[in-house]
Formats: sequence, structure tokens, C-alpha cells
Amino acid sequence: MKHIELTPRLRMVADMIPTGAVLADVGTDHAYLPAALMMEGKLNGAIAADLREVGAKTVALLPFHRLAVGKYEAMGIPYPYRDTPPLSAETLRRTAEILSKDFTVYTEK
Repeated sequence: MKHIELTPRLRMVADMIPTGAVLADVGTDHAYLPAALMMEGKLNGAIAADLREVGAKTVALLPFHRLAVGKYEAMGIPYPYRDTPPLSAETLRRTAEILSKDFTVYTEK
């Protein structure tokens, strides 16, 4: 599996995050922190949001770890997050509530 080498600053932050957490990285630095921690198997979920003006008007909250299963299977590669449970309905609801102040939010039905 690919590995993301975090800068010392981001590694310090990563080391403070408890195993099994759901991380919201607001003002993310190219999503390096949540991506690295997901790859390390430390997080149960992550949301990365950049604060710069990019013209985004909508946000889709999806269980991304399930979206890639078919691609991995087609390549004959074991999917490392197969047994990772999706975010709880309550976590998605709270996240959508927070984001809906600035965006139109779509969630999986």
C-alpha cells in the first residue's frame, strides 16, 4: 500500500489523534493528514475541507471507503478498508448540519 510521508508538523498532529477517531480536517493541507491516517488504519472516517474560495456550492457526503471496493476487486488487490464500518447516521447528520450553513449538502440515501 502507498504511504504518505507527513511533514514533522503534520506528524506531530497525527500523533495526537486517537485510534478509531473520525477526523474533520478543516483548512486541510491537500488532505495529507486524513489520507495518511486512513492509509495507516488509524481513523474510522475523515472529512477534509479547504477554506479557500474555489467556487464550490455543494458537498456530497459519501462512504468513500466503499466506493473503491469494486476497483480493488477488479485489479485482484485486497481492499484494506473492507471491514471498516461506514460513518454513523448521527455523525453524517451532524456533519451535514455544520456544512449546510455554507453549502448545499447531499448525503447517500
